[in-house]
Amino acid sequence: MKVGANYPTLGMFNLKVRVPLPLIESSHCDVDLNLSPIEPSWIIEGNPEARSHRLSVSADGAATTLIWSCTEGKFYWYYDSDEAIMILEASILLEARACR
Repeated sequence: MKVGANYPTLGMFNLKVRVPLPLIESSHCDVDLNLSPIEPSWIIEGNPEARSHRLSVSADGAATTLIWSCTEGKFYWYYDSDEAIMILEASILLEARACR
């Protein structure tokens, strides 16, 4: 059996099994965050400073994992794609407007 370059091998009873690569690979989380400015017209109150670092991208480019941090402020946030979040530390008031 020929094993392609994109498939690691798993030795079991002298048999090589094709195992696809994981959908998402992640790097270590001890990273420096880069400035990710919020669109100035979205800021309602304060001077929020956002920073982020991309950790991973799926093989097909459909999913991305980021670490994102922001100082205190009030601002609009508009999405052009679906998003899932996990809040590790902070508080947030999230309000949604009806879709048009």
